[in-house]
Amino acid sequence: MAESVIHLDAEARFYPVTADLQPDFAAARELAGDGKVRAMVLTHYFGFVNALDEAQAFCSHQSMALIEDCAHAFYGEHDGQPLGTFGQYATASAWKFFPVSDGAVLRDNTRGPAATLRSPPTTTELKACAAMLERGMERLIHGRSLPAIDGPELLKGARTIADRLASLGGGETGTSTFQSEFEHLAGLRASRAYISVIAHGPIAHRRRKNYLQWLEGIKDLPGLRPLFPNLPESVVPYAFPLLADAEGVLFHAVKLAGIPLWRWEDMAMTDCPISREYRLRLLQLPCHQGLREEELDWMLSVFQTVSSRFNK
Repeated sequence: MAESVIHLDAEARFYPVTADLQPDFAAARELAGDGKVRAMVLTHYFGFVNALDEAQAFCSHQSMALIEDCAHAFYGEHDGQPLGTFGQYATASAWKFFPVSDGAVLRDNTRGPAATLRSPPTTTELKACAAMLERGMERLIHGRSLPAIDGPELLKGARTIADRLASLGGGETGTSTFQSEFEHLAGLRASRAYISVIAHGPIAHRRRKNYLQWLEGIKDLPGLRPLFPNLPESVVPYAFPLLADAEGVLFHAVKLAGIPLWRWEDMAMTDCPISREYRLRLLQLPCHQGLREEELDWMLSVFQTVSSRFNK
């Protein structure tokens, strides 16, 4: 998000957040004190509604636009109204929720003029369709083998990685992914078609079920704490956010085991203590609708094995 602001020769001002990732509105008020701030980006992290009422009141008082970042919240409601319909604008990400190659949503609630977008080349469309079919067939036919868990070996490898990173000055850093040549390019027709025909109710139900299974599976494990220990009825999660050790040993251990999880190493560095802490401590575990029951059971067994040995 910061890269797109810089691309427009604008200034990005980072407001600090609280431990549950809500804006520190007192600090934000100081940042906007010179009257030059045009908009506030409010992220609904992991699909959970983020201080919408306060943000609306804040932006109205400061005479600025509210942009809802729904990259983690393709679904979800607040007071019976869909997320993304409260601010003047909203963005959402398709590939974070669906097995598509690209695609996003830019919603303009001011009813301004529609953006003019170019269609991707036909060859790109065909490659994307082939990739989607290949992924689907591979999973249908072969599934995924689940390796045996060797707790001591995983922790040994994880500590080696964590020590090496510490000697280099801390956590990993990401690379730029912003590509200005895509600025006026429409999403793939294949992606848009998939989103328009897929049954969304079962997707929401499955994601919620997987999130609740993560909550139950890690509740008694030492050294771990879910960022959001409750799942309101109106929330459809993007991932399961879990706070672990600051050194990153647990992260590297479960990643070596084969669990696809993420951190925020590529987050812009600011003076916000929560952001600096969560770059490496906050793990993002999968709860997407494509997970098989045995896959989630296996991932939980990895966490149980590694966590019990790690905290001895």
